[in-house]
Amino acid sequence: MDDWSFQMFEEKPKIEDLPLTPSISHPPLPTQLMPEESSRTSSFDGGYCSSYPSSSAATHPSPPGMLYSIENNSILQYYHSMETGLCSKRRIMYTNTGMDFILDTHANLQCPFTVNDLRPHDYRNFRGMLRHDFVMLFDYATRFPEFNSFTSHEKNMFYRQIVAVDFILSSAYYTAKLGQAHRQMVLTNGEYLNMDPLPMSGNEIDARRYFDCDEDFSKYRALMPMHIAIWEESIVPFSKLNVTFEEFCLLKALTVWQATYFKLTENGREKCRRQRNIIIGFLSKMCHSPGGGGEHRVGELLMSMNYLRESAQKLTTSYVMLTVFNVLNCDSMLHEMLNFQY
Repeated sequence: MDDWSFQMFEEKPKIEDLPLTPSISHPPLPTQLMPEESSRTSSFDGGYCSSYPSSSAATHPSPPGMLYSIENNSILQYYHSMETGLCSKRRIMYTNTGMDFILDTHANLQCPFTVNDLRPHDYRNFRGMLRHDFVMLFDYATRFPEFNSFTSHEKNMFYRQIVAVDFILSSAYYTAKLGQAHRQMVLTNGEYLNMDPLPMSGNEIDARRYFDCDEDFSKYRALMPMHIAIWEESIVPFSKLNVTFEEFCLLKALTVWQATYFKLTENGREKCRRQRNIIIGFLSKMCHSPGGGGEHRVGELLMSMNYLRESAQKLTTSYVMLTVFNVLNCDSMLHEMLNFQY
């Protein structure tokens, strides 16, 4: 049984873990959030942003050490900055956007693509994730609070969880953001698949006659069922939530923390509990603001992690099979990721 989804509701948080209680002092600043460490991030990651009313904190970005301060929205600002940085990198990598535009908009970029940027997906040239994808997500992963305090094994596991969660959740958000939720599935590299009507899976009785060679047919039949499952089980239900960018940033980070929890040491789990409770507390505060939807909205967002995490697990399993049978000409980094022993 995969019991990760029950931890959130069954575990009773310790008093010292509840970040929204004013009388509780904030935990000490982790070493990886000191200024000299934060300076390692890409130049396109700067500028904490928030959709909340402007303040002096918005004019003068808060240092990462203020991550634990709920009052000035720095939790949201921090994950917001991480996500806009990732969007900017993908826009540079996968579109022909000029650098002037990137520099002017990177701090507020909520999706790396526009409809005009999208390219049709060609399964014949698909190789899975490539080296530059891992580079972009490495920068994203190392900015997570307390990441540098993990053991080497925990860092490896945490990074691999981010790769899987990002593929599912970012694809779902990009699809919804571009208004193609019921027609096209947008992948994290800017490619799209037409999903209305659903493409054939390749397992139909007469499917082979639509392909020029056995190699193309085998690759299609290996890839398309995976994409269809992600579409039906994650992207369609997620699109119905109509999440804001702020909700997306926090939900993605929360899904990573929760998916990682049971694979860490007890010390690592304590860090997960702390970071998870901080995000849940802020999500609750945000959803209880005027127009936020209250408890119902919080429940919708938390329950969505069930199917998102399940799709991430299926994605990993599918990629393992694709590499075992040499269906994809994968990057060596992907082989290493899939061969990691938990």
